[in-house]
Parts: sequence; C-alpha cells; structure tokens
Amino acid sequence: MREFLKGLELDSETTDTIMAEYGKNIQGLKEERDSLKEQLKGFENSDSTIKSLTSERDDYKSKYEEELGKRTSIENCIKVKEAKIDDKFKDFVISEVSKLVDEKTDFDAALKGFVEKNPQYKVPEKTRKVNSSFSMVGNSQSESSKNDVFNNALLMAVGRK
Repeated sequence: MREFLKGLELDSETTDTIMAEYGKNIQGLKEERDSLKEQLKGFENSDSTIKSLTSERDDYKSKYEEELGKRTSIENCIKVKEAKIDDKFKDFVISEVSKLVDEKTDFDAALKGFVEKNPQYKVPEKTRKVNSSFSMVGNSQSESSKNDVFNNALLMAVGRK
C-alpha cells in the first residue's frame, strides 16, 4: 500500500498519515472479524442445542402419538364390544370402521352405520330353548309312547300323515 501511495507522488508525511489511518481501519476490521467469529461459534452452539432439543421434542412427539394410538385402539375395542360385535370379527370390524372415519364422521358414527349395514358381525342373539317334552294327561304312558305321540303330531303338522 505504501508503494502505491509513493507512486502517486505524495509526500512522506501524507503517506504516513494515510498508512496510520489504514492501519486503524485494518485493526478495526480484524477485531470485528474476530467478534463475528465468536458470534458464529455461539450460533453454531445454539444451532446444535436447537437440533438436540428438536430431536428430543420429536422423540416425545412420537412416543405421545404411539400412546395416543394405543389409547384409541383400546377405546375402539371397548366401543366394538359395547356394539355387541362377535370377538372373532372384532379386528376386522375395527379395521373396516376405521376406513370410514374422516373429518365429518367419527368412530362412533361410523361404527353405528357399519353395524346397521352388517348385522352379521354381531353376537348372535341367544335363542330361547323350547322345552320339547310335554306332559301327557295322567302321566301313565311310557316314554316311547310319548315320543310316538309327539312324532305323529309333527308328521301331521308337516302334512305327511
């Protein structure tokens, strides 16, 4: 730089003054550069901390969503049980009903509609057991005689006798 100034044919006092000012500017720029390097290190540490915290947050979010999924699954199992769905069809019904859930239809409404359209998945209603034996007046007939009377009555009912 000094050679450049000499080439401009400046006197030595002017050149010295310019060089002193130049030195101050260079020193100020070096100090600013060092300060910026320190800030950068701080930002890098902050960035590392933020990445770590973000990763930790994502882990907690995943665990939360997993637990929420388990809870929803249990709640859906309870709802299917309350809808009297046969246990052997429980998983299938939950899967099919889950496909019907959207922004407008929740699981309860979808389950109700599915059960109405597909009653075959419900636990069969218990059929009342009809007592097939009847008493004969006087109870003096033998068991085989009672069976004969009953069989004859059935044959007459179906039109075979």
